[in-house]
Amino acid sequence: MAAARAALGFPSPAEDFQEDSLDLNELLVRNPAATFLYRAEGSSMIEAGIWGSPRFQCNK
Repeated sequence: MAAARAALGFPSPAEDFQEDSLDLNELLVRNPAATFLYRAEGSSMIEAGIWGSPRFQCNK
């Protein structure tokens, strides 16, 4: 018995619109040695619209 691969079906029309993946480090971090990520906790910023456990980026 021999094994072989065969392409079946048809390609997705969305393949024409594929983009490269996003690298958030490339977009957001200018100086890796001076960039820190924090998770906020508490309720002091609810009135400012910041609730839950958001993540913040801080640059030194």
